[in-house]
Order: sequence, then structure tokens, then C-alpha cells
Amino acid sequence: MFDSPPTKQITLDAIYQDGVLKPVQPLALREGSVVTLVVADERDASASDASDHGHSAVFPGLLFAWRHRLAVALTLEGALFTLAVAVYTVTRLWALDQFPIYFFTDEAAGPLWAEQLISRGLRDAQGSLLPIYFEQAPQRWMPLLSVYFHLPVVALFGKSIIATRATSALVSVLGAVSVGLILKVGFRARYWWTGVLFMAISPAWFIHSRTAFETVIMASFYACFLLFYFLYRGSSPRYIFPCLVAGAVAFYSYSNGQAMVGSLGILLLLSDLRYHLRQWRIVMPALLIGLVLAVPLIGFQLTRPGAMQEHLHVIGSYLVEPIPLNEKLGRFAQLYLYALSPQYWFLPNNTDLVRHVMKGYGHIQIAVLPLVVAGTGLCLWRIREWQFRALLLAALATPVGAALDGIGVTRVLAFVVPAAVVAGLGLELLVQRFADRVPRTGLAIAIAALISLSGLVMLQQALTEGPFWFRDYGLYGMQYGAKQLFEQAIPEYLKSNPGVRLVVSPTWANGADNFPRFFLSREQQGRMQMGTIDSFIRSRGDLGPNVVLVMTPTEYNQARGSSFFKSVQVDRVIPYPDGTPGFYFARLAYADNVDALMAADREMRRQLVDARVQIGGQTVSVRHSQLDMGQLRDIFDGDPRSLARGAEANPFVLEITFPGPRPLAGLAVDVNHMEFSLSASLYAAGSDQPLTYSKGYPADSSHGELSFPSAPQSISRVRVEIRNLRAGDTDHIHIYELVLQPEGVGKGVIFLTELG
Repeated sequence: MFDSPPTKQITLDAIYQDGVLKPVQPLALREGSVVTLVVADERDASASDASDHGHSAVFPGLLFAWRHRLAVALTLEGALFTLAVAVYTVTRLWALDQFPIYFFTDEAAGPLWAEQLISRGLRDAQGSLLPIYFEQAPQRWMPLLSVYFHLPVVALFGKSIIATRATSALVSVLGAVSVGLILKVGFRARYWWTGVLFMAISPAWFIHSRTAFETVIMASFYACFLLFYFLYRGSSPRYIFPCLVAGAVAFYSYSNGQAMVGSLGILLLLSDLRYHLRQWRIVMPALLIGLVLAVPLIGFQLTRPGAMQEHLHVIGSYLVEPIPLNEKLGRFAQLYLYALSPQYWFLPNNTDLVRHVMKGYGHIQIAVLPLVVAGTGLCLWRIREWQFRALLLAALATPVGAALDGIGVTRVLAFVVPAAVVAGLGLELLVQRFADRVPRTGLAIAIAALISLSGLVMLQQALTEGPFWFRDYGLYGMQYGAKQLFEQAIPEYLKSNPGVRLVVSPTWANGADNFPRFFLSREQQGRMQMGTIDSFIRSRGDLGPNVVLVMTPTEYNQARGSSFFKSVQVDRVIPYPDGTPGFYFARLAYADNVDALMAADREMRRQLVDARVQIGGQTVSVRHSQLDMGQLRDIFDGDPRSLARGAEANPFVLEITFPGPRPLAGLAVDVNHMEFSLSASLYAAGSDQPLTYSKGYPADSSHGELSFPSAPQSISRVRVEIRNLRAGDTDHIHIYELVLQPEGVGKGVIFLTELG
């Protein structure tokens, strides 16, 4: 990368074999450079003797190469690389269960999937052997090859925060080392080991490489993929095979990795097409291996052809919104450019959730910005050279997947890989200005010490100040409490109170139902359940003396302020890091007149609420049963994937009043699977006497239709009731779609949309 001036002498080892002098490592020279070669025979006596006794000339060459590698390892360069790896590893593994202060449900998911695979003989619930795609949530299938990294750890050590995070952290060492080696083999950088340290001090990488998020494994193998491509392009075409394998691991480890690796693969194919064609003897079998590696993707698309579109709907991607193509392209460009901007990476932002950032830091330290600017300028200046072009393409590919939905650091985390390489190039460029004035040894040691100290300071800050950076420890903040509750407090409480049954609130974390399965034994799980205070307010539940509720501060205050309970006795409080109460272990007792209070409250919740919608641009009034999920517009938006859920009304009622009389031929409804009845009462203009149509549907039905023969020509109001025939007067009825059919028009042509 950085060629030595023609007046300087280059000394390196080489092997003479079959009339050819082969340097042990490539020369840092431009193509076409004119050199003067001075050769000194340094074979030792043992090697000469071996050769004289008929051994192949390759054997002494191998001995010499091994001796050279050992010598390099003992040099300052090798020592600094070893130091860099040691600093990186220590800052990943030290106090791994203390920072980040949360243990997220996504971290628990990998080991839980691994445990299920072990129990099923490496098959999933559908019977597929060694599956790669997992249904992480309803209608949300994701490639999770990362599960197999947790599988041997779970088999040997069980499930724990430290074991789970250490698995991810140790895999991330591969990514950091790959960055350093890219600088070494791809750019001949003198300070190549700084790549490892730049990875160590990137705040976004620091915090996430200490978690078990699958994006870490994806990004690490993204770095390996890039390293092997540099080796394929600059050392030997045979490196195309490990390059494909590393790319496949990244591709199947995380959903965003598919767009990222796929985009980079296409860009590199086009960028270096001439080179690939020259290596056709290697590339052809590599293509066959690539097809084999694509089999899981092809099989998934064939068995679940609509899964990707469903995934886009679930995550709310603008790609599936009914908006013009030019608007979609505009959104993509806006998100894509933001994901590459210095503003996003080097300055603190409000885009990412607080649990994904380090307070006061950008995702990459601001001190590294001048190096990245210098390195980027160098890459652009020498873009005709394949190394610099490949590095730029690796950076440009990272936001492709995220820009299809929304930017978040977990989705674009792999950007730190090319950014660290670019920073290393920038450092090399700037250091060249002082190379003749400062002793190289002292300068290298100073650089290593400075960056290493920065990483250790970051670790110290994370452990001592990190718990207090953000004081919202609940659902919309840090989601603190998995370790404190499920690893410590709950097992201790169950052990010291043998007859107790716990009801633990899940409202403070996403997917909290994963935590009992991750932390607790089967016996402990049998003595607890997930539940909220609301379930004891909406209907009378078991609050005997051995039932203890574990509540958040909000729920505790709700219980104390409710007239439904005559006593709330606290047994134990688990504090947040700042000392304020985080979780209450409390025993509750109902008030003596609780049944009457609940009856009155239930009647109040059954009251219809008013809303307004539009039909064909006209304002329409709607009175409906109360909702506890979704919005009224989700029932009338023409999208069968969106839904609204009734709070507890059975039947669920919709009263629609039109601004002017109109004909109706029928209606259709999509609901959750159940045995239900559907009725519609039609009110003619000026009449209070309805004409009612009704129909029942058998168990497990989800679609119902009513036609209105002999209906009045002018209808001013319609009342629709949907009743679950297998439930009482309280039920959560899910409504996906309601379509009104005007006279003489086929089903589904009129949709209602909520105003605003």
C-alpha cells in the first residue's frame, strides 16, 4: 500500500525453489518498480544436510519459512499484535455480566433455540434437520445460523449470561483480527495491528460485542469474508473457497446480513470481473460451491414463498406501503445516506434506543474521525487499485438492508469493519510524515499504548458510570432486571418460601417470557407464571396468602391506588442501579366489596367509544367497543395483516352512521380463528326499527360473510356484532378486516380509513 522510497533498502526473507526466488511476504512496491536485488544464502547446516541426503528442496524451504514466521512473532510487530488482541479480548470478556446492564430477550433466544435443537435431535418443530431459518416470532422467519455457535456451549456449560455473551465475544475476536490482517495482507500497512485496536475502541462495537446479539456474529464473519477476498485477490485464487464459506455464515447469521453480503458479492463480482474471468478454473468450481451454499435460501423460498413479504409487513417496512415507487426510492436514498454520514457515526444521536449507545460517545469515537477522513481520501485517490475499491464497496454495502426499513446500529453494525480498516490506512498515511523524525519503535509503542489505554478507559467507564447513563430502566429504556430477577432474586425467594407461587410482570421487557426458560429450572418454572396486575383488576383471580406478585413501580402504585385491594404487603424490593425501587415482591388482598366494584368497572368498559372514519372521502361516525390493541383504522385499511383487538367485549360492536343514506348489499369480516356468529342490523333512513341478518360459523373459522337480500335501498346506519360462541361476556376478539359491499358491487371494493 505505502511504497518505500526508491532510495531506501528493503530487507526480507525469501525461499529459492525450482529456479524461482519467492519472497515469504509480498513486497510493498508498485507494479513495474525497478529494484536492485542482493541475495544472501542463509540456509542453516541442518537444512543443507537434509537436502544433500535426497530430501525434496521444499523441505528446507518450509523449515526456513517456519523459522521466519517464528522470528516475526518475536519481533516488535508480533508483540504489538499480540498486545492488541489481548487488549481486545480483555475488554470484551471482563465483567461480561455487568455491562451492558441489561440482558435482552434476543440474547436469550439463541441458547434457547440451541437447547430445543439438542432435545429434538438437531431438528426443529417442523422436523427439519439442522434448520437455518427459525420462526423467531409469529410470521417472522429469520436466518439464525448463529444458533449453532451457542449449541456446543449450551451442551457443555448450560445457559448463563456469561457463557452466552462469551460465545459471541470470542467470535468477535475473529472479526477484529480479520481487520488487522486486511491491513497487513491487503495494504502492506506497517501498523496493521492497529486495526484490532480500532475495533476495540469503537463504542458501537464495544457495547454490542459484549452482548449475544446475532448481528455481532454476522459482522465478524463479514470481516472474515472481506479478509479472504483480499487473500483471493492478492495472494492465491484458492482463497475463494473460504471466502464463500465466511460469506455464507454472515449471510445466514442475521436477516440484514443477507442484503449486505448479497450486495457486496454483486459489487465485487462486477468490480473485479476481469480478474474473476482470468481465474475461471478456480471460479467455476467455486460457483458450484456457491450454489450448494444457496440451497437453504432456495429451500426456504420454495417452502415459504410469502415469508419475506410477511416479514416486511411485521417490521412495518415502507416497501409494502401503498405509496408511489419514487417515494419509496426517495426514502431508501435518505436512509441509506444517513447510515453512511459522519453525523450518524461520530456524533451522539437520538436515532438509536438508549440501550444501544454509550452516553457521550458516537458509534465511532470522534478522535478517529480525522483518520477516517484521511483514509477515505486515500481510497478515493487510488480507487483504480482493486484493494481500495473493494474496501469502499464493503462500506457502501453495509446500509443496504437497513435502508429498506429504518436505520438502527444493530442493523448497520458491520460498518465498523471497513471503518476500522480505513482508520488504519489514515493512521499509516499521517504517520509517514513523522517516520523520518521519530524512532519507528518508539512511535509504534506510543501508538499501541495510546489506543490500548483508550480501550481500557472505555471499559472502566462502562462498568462504573454505565449503570447511571440512562435512568429509564423500564420497557422504553434499558429493560433492566433479567439477571437481578431471574438469576438471583426469584430463585432465592422460591427457595426461602417453599409454598409460594409467583406472578411476575412481563411489562418491563420485550419477550420477557423467554427469561424463565433461560434462567429457571423446570421445578422453579412450575411455581411461577407471567402476569400483570391488570389481570387481577379486570377479573377476580387467586390472591391467596401464598400468591406473591412481582410488580414494577407503575404496577405497584396502581395496586396501592386501586379500591379493589384492601392491602398491599411488600416482602422485598429489588432496586434499580440508582437505588430507586425497581421491582416489588408483594402480597395483595381483595377488598370485601370487590365483586360489586368489578361489576361496575366491567359495565363501564363495555361502553362504546366514538370515532370518525371516511368512506369515499365522506366523514362517517363510528361507535365501537373499546380496544386494547391496534386502532380502529386497522379494521378498515384493506390490509388483512393489520388488526385491532377488543379489550374484553363479547360481542364486539361496531355502529356505523353514514352522512347520507346509501344501499348495502352485504359485508365480509376476517377475525381470529374461533366459532363465532356475525350479525348486522340495518336501519333505513328515518326508521328506528332495524332489519337484522345473522349467521353462525363453525369452530376454527376466520372469515364470515353476510348478504342483505330485500334490504332497504336507503340505509343510514348499520350495527355489526361479532360474538365468540365459545367465550363468556368477556373476550379479546381480533378483527383483521371489515368490508362493506354496496349494492351490485363485488366484495371488497369499499374500504374505510380513519381520519388523520
